Amino acid sequence: MGTGFLLGLVTFVGIIFIYFRLPRVVQNLLIRAHLLTDLGLMIGMFLIMTGVSGSIAALFSTAILGVLMSASISWARYNRGYAK
Repeated sequence: MGTGFLLGLVTFVGIIFIYFRLPRVVQNLLIRAHLLTDLGLMIGMFLIMTGVSGSIAALFSTAILGVLMSASISWARYNRGYAK
């Protein structure tokens, strides 16, 4: 379980670094379409993580990553004024 948590946290940090390198237009699109962003990220990471190892740690890391991404997208929407 600790391995899955660490893997999810490291993957989250990597995605955040990639996000900040994207153009501002793409960043705004990802934040406005938060449901599609969340779904696409979860499905993609589930396929990648379970395809690599197929262990329970990969599933746990995907769950941790999903929670962290949902929280960070909600926080970004609130700070940019998109939340209603």
